[in-house]
Amino acid sequence: RRVFRTNRNAATLAFLTLLLLVPGLFLPFVKSTIIGHETIYSVITGITQLYTDHHPFLAIIIFVFSVLFPITKASFLLVSTSSLVPITKRNRKRLAHFAITTGKYSLLDLLIVALLIIIVKLDGLAQVEPMIGTAFFGSSVLIAMLAGLCVDFRDSNEK
Repeated sequence: RRVFRTNRNAATLAFLTLLLLVPGLFLPFVKSTIIGHETIYSVITGITQLYTDHHPFLAIIIFVFSVLFPITKASFLLVSTSSLVPITKRNRKRLAHFAITTGKYSLLDLLIVALLIIIVKLDGLAQVEPMIGTAFFGSSVLIAMLAGLCVDFRDSNEK
């Protein structure tokens, strides 16, 4: 366990998180079929559609928690664990603490998608299927959680 818990691993996983998050936001996320009409949404097109359909509050909420939050969290992890960014150890700890503390909310987006699929299938009028974007997005969430577990800012005499 201690071998795995290094800032180098955390930085690598945070970078991988960002690499997976981008296609997760832009690739097809869900396909909905309502009375024979099929629509495919990515996270970004879904947010745009909500805004266009006069649901700006919902669009903003999803944008903040599905786009800004994961990007910020992964970036904070990357900056706090990478030796390439010249910041103080105190600020590194603060960034890492924020990312790790908020990590428990990472699976919220996937839970919402799962609930949506279940609710719509129970109704019987429509069908919703996860697509490749869901796999990329979900993978980025899980890898971000692993990155948070790898962070190690213990002093050398604590190890």
